Amino acid sequence: MAGLPHSGIGPYWQQPSRSILENHLVKVPDGNEVVSSAFSDFESVLHRSATTTHPPFLTLRDHAQEDDLLSYLNTRSPLHRFRQRNPTDAENPRGDIAVRFWKDLKEGAEREDGRTVEGHDEVDIEWPLALMMVKRA
Repeated sequence: MAGLPHSGIGPYWQQPSRSILENHLVKVPDGNEVVSSAFSDFESVLHRSATTTHPPFLTLRDHAQEDDLLSYLNTRSPLHRFRQRNPTDAENPRGDIAVRFWKDLKEGAEREDGRTVEGHDEVDIEWPLALMMVKRA
């Protein structure tokens, strides 16, 4: 839509986090790249989740009520940066970008399930997770 800010918060993610996520967490840095000579015997082991065909990563799963999902979305740092740089986005009649995204998810679930989604309905949430375990040298 003309005149509206970006339709997503992706550009507001800090680097290198964004590029690591976009590359499906494959390029999580070696511990010694972060803290020089602090770690020994560094080995990178990638795990492929049994439920995904994406490149290797762990999948964190959780359950929440539909209304809690919006609260979670509001905790994301890129969203805060988006709001700082696009203060007029809050004037959108459908709500700010987080509310619009939440409504779009809810409407998609309603189309898929063929029923109205209520705030107390449970939703399954999945997101990729990188886990780095290191031993100091």
